[in-house]
Amino acid sequence: MSTPQQPYKRVLEALREDLDTGRIRVGDKYPSVNELAAEHGVATVTARRALEKLRDEGLATSQQGVGWFVTEPPPPGPTVEEQLQQVLERLARVEQHLGLPQS
Repeated sequence: MSTPQQPYKRVLEALREDLDTGRIRVGDKYPSVNELAAEHGVATVTARRALEKLRDEGLATSQQGVGWFVTEPPPPGPTVEEQLQQVLERLARVEQHLGLPQS
């Protein structure tokens, strides 16, 4: 038996689908909190939570009294492998600085 999806996640998935399909693009205004709430049958606080999640992911920004807008997704960060390589390089520099035999 599957657990029901949290309401804000339903709204969030619908907004992501709109982004993925190009129905809304960078610079476009997202539907208002009230419009999202009515469209998805959720409370305005729930619709706002979905937009805030997109903001946290770098996909939305808000302007008080104006609305929410689609922003350019942030560039991907370094991969885990790249991060590990950077740590190993720093460790090698520390070993060298301390005069320790390098591993």
